[in-house]
Amino acid sequence: MKRVESHGVLMLVCLAGSMMSSLGVARADEFNDERLRAGQDAYVAKRYLEAIDQFRIAAFGSLDKPVVLDECLVRLALAQAAADKGADVRATLERFLEVESRFGGYAQARLQPEIRSAFRALLVSRVPQATILSIPSLAGLIETEEQKIARLPAAERRKALEAASKREPGSVVWMIALSRDALGQGDTRDADRWASKALATQPDNPDALALRARARAARGECVDALKDLAALTADQRTSRPELSADSFVCFVEVHNFDAAVEVSGRIPDNLASRPDVVQAKARLTSEQQRRAGGVAAASKAAGPKAAAPAPAASTTAGKAAEPPTPDPARTQVSLADARRLIATGKS
Repeated sequence: MKRVESHGVLMLVCLAGSMMSSLGVARADEFNDERLRAGQDAYVAKRYLEAIDQFRIAAFGSLDKPVVLDECLVRLALAQAAADKGADVRATLERFLEVESRFGGYAQARLQPEIRSAFRALLVSRVPQATILSIPSLAGLIETEEQKIARLPAAERRKALEAASKREPGSVVWMIALSRDALGQGDTRDADRWASKALATQPDNPDALALRARARAARGECVDALKDLAALTADQRTSRPELSADSFVCFVEVHNFDAAVEVSGRIPDNLASRPDVVQAKARLTSEQQRRAGGVAAASKAAGPKAAAPAPAASTTAGKAAEPPTPDPARTQVSLADARRLIATGKS
């Protein structure tokens, strides 16, 4: 009886401990949230030193919550920058980059657009661009030179790309950008030229192979276009759905109709009405009808098959064969010969 009572008491103690632990966690979370809100209020009121203290406490209490920790570090860095504490800003940014590289929680952090904008400016001004780009979740914060040029009007964009290519003549990035820009302008030969130049530097570059294939397909050079397409892996072709349309057109052009049928189902809806695709579909349909008509005609010409002759009846095993039926005429002749021989005494 005492053992049962002891067991019951132990269970009650464990349950109470669990409840107290959960209550403690809830209170700790509530405390951290209060510190975070107090820091935000102090920051808005430009009481930056107070904000720094509040954000530090909130960050310490959020070490096991990467998303919340990111938010605390972002706000802490901005408050330190506003208080002109450069060394502290560097230390906080380093801690932020370490956490972000491991957990990538910045995108989910509860940060207002103006806070994100201010932090982006701070980060870009204090951290090397290569470091930021090395962290996938932060790469979008950096606008590359290529992205800046891409937003320019067509004439200015072309000049800017050519200038960048002259400045960095060995850069495949600019060769591919120039090829893509030329293809967008309908200049397939220039697109081919720049893509080929990129491939001379990086023979397996998928962007260059895809661009050159598209340029050649647009000019009707389908044999060469299909070679470039074949050099791409299945995943590389799948990630560029526009290549399905070019593959389809080229397969029809070289009369590889079976391959054309296979790829036709992968043509994106927005490219199905492209003039060369529509024309290729018409040619494929005509070929399919021609083949169907040829099969039907051949089947009709062959006609029904002649029935095989029935096999001869076989003699039942173990049964003697019946004697042949005698010929009456030959029998009469034989009897007459026998009588004549008897009459002459030669029997």
